[in-house]
Amino acid sequence: MAATIGFYLSGVIAIAIIFIGCRFLLAPSTAAAAYGVPAGVEPHSRAYLSAKGIRDIASGLFIAILGGLLLID
Repeated sequence: MAATIGFYLSGVIAIAIIFIGCRFLLAPSTAAAAYGVPAGVEPHSRAYLSAKGIRDIASGLFIAILGGLLLID
């Protein structure tokens, strides 16, 4: 029972991390304000926001893939 709860909880966390990453790619100003990081209007000042979005999406996918591999075993 506890393993099942942990499995589904990790899936929810993976989806949340992917959502946060997508938000940083699609609406960087809004996401940065919600995250508490200032974002300028210049493209070079927003480069870290897209890098954070890509990193978060990759991290969420990694968690989801590991959860899928554990489900197969």
